[in-house]
This record gives sequence, C-alpha cells and structure tokens, in this order.
Amino acid sequence: INRDTLLKAINIFEKGKKVDPYNADNFYMVSRAYLMLCNLEEKENMLSSVESNSLNAIKIDPYYAEAYQNLAYVYERRGKLEEAIKMNEKAFIANPTLTDLALLIYRYYEHHGKVENAFKLFDASVKLYPENKKLIALIGDLYLELDQPDKAIDYYNKVLEKDSQNLQAIVGIGMSLLRKNDLDGAFKKFQEGMLVDPLYPALHNGLGAYYLRKGDLKRAKQEFEQTLSLDSNNNMAKRILQQLKWKVYMKKIKVD
Repeated sequence: INRDTLLKAINIFEKGKKVDPYNADNFYMVSRAYLMLCNLEEKENMLSSVESNSLNAIKIDPYYAEAYQNLAYVYERRGKLEEAIKMNEKAFIANPTLTDLALLIYRYYEHHGKVENAFKLFDASVKLYPENKKLIALIGDLYLELDQPDKAIDYYNKVLEKDSQNLQAIVGIGMSLLRKNDLDGAFKKFQEGMLVDPLYPALHNGLGAYYLRKGDLKRAKQEFEQTLSLDSNNNMAKRILQQLKWKVYMKKIKVD
C-alpha cells in the first residue's frame, strides 16, 4: 500500500469518526493507517496520531487488543520498552488466544531474567479461560525449554484432557520423557502421535531425537530428512542434519 492510498483511507475514517464518535473501529483504523505510514516514513507526528487514536479506541472499548498492540509499537519505537511490554500484556489479557503475543511477552521477561512474571500472567489467564489449549500447550513448551520436563508434562496433560489427539501436547510429552531419559515411554508417545497424523513434522523430529539417543544415526537422519520433506524451514531438523553430516565427515577423516 502506498502513501496516497493510506492518506485516502485516513480521510475516510476521519469522516467516520465525526459521523459515529462512539465507534472504536473508526479510531482503530485511523491509528492502523498511521502505523502503516510509519513503516514507509516514520515521523513523530505519525506516532502521535497512532497513539491518540489508539487511546480513543480503548476509551470506547477497553478490551480492544489490537489498539493496545498499536500503543506497544509506539512506545517501542520511542525506546520505552517497559511501557511497550505493559501494553502488550494488556493486549494479551484482552485476547489471551494471541499466543504469538504471549511468546513475545515471555521473551521480554526471559531477557530480563524474570520469566516468573510471564508465567504468573499466563496462569492467571488459564484460570479465567481453562479451554485455551493453545496457551496451555505453549506453557508446556516453555517449561520444556527451561528443562523442567515434569512441569511441562503437567501442562501437556491438561491439554490432552480436553483434546486427546492434540499433537503438540503428545509430541511435547514425548520430548519431555526423552529429557527424563525414559526412551521407551517417549517412543510410545511418538508412535501414539503417528496414529493421529504421520505427516506432522514435529513427530519426526521427536523420533529423530529418540534414534539419536539410541545411537542409531542412520534412522535419526531418515527422520530429520522426513521432517524437512514436510517442513522445509524446520530449524531443528536443519541444525541436527548439519551436525550429523559433520560427524560423518570427521569420521571419514579419522579413517583416512
């Protein structure tokens, strides 16, 4: 979208604000258009327009998640990172299905050594919205990332109580069991997932990790290659296949 088109859109929604000053969408759309203008040529007056219109949208509708996200953008561009994360938190509270936003919040607190702040926010949301499977599974993923497999399994099981075929949770439990050195349990979990959807890339990553732990590099390589055939951008499969190639190369050098 070019500058002229955005200015025309702003003009239309400005008229809409005058016709219906209690419609939060009009204010939000103006703020969004100004935000897009910022991507073309950022100026302080444009950021101020994003801010003022987003604030007006929130006055009309305090649960307008996208308006809070616009404010987060403004404060981030101004270097006010604490204020930006507070706006992102308000956006998440307004719409806890925004798991990408939840992850962004987590990464911020991770960077500052305060992951407990993120988990406190997430757990409060889960209590209010216990059917939010995507968020619960994400919490499991984050605990697994922190090498706390028991906590991860607890959250994955909460997902499976609501959806017994949830592959994110099934694979997550399998990977958690690998961390606990329960290879047989992990393999059974991955096989359970294969019955649900054998074309799920993360399952093949899980099986690849299992075969690595078993010392079967040939089968591991096959599984990670299968991952890439299903998801050519899978970073885990790419990284491990590169490592396996290096091991084979070094082995050949030693033999020679």
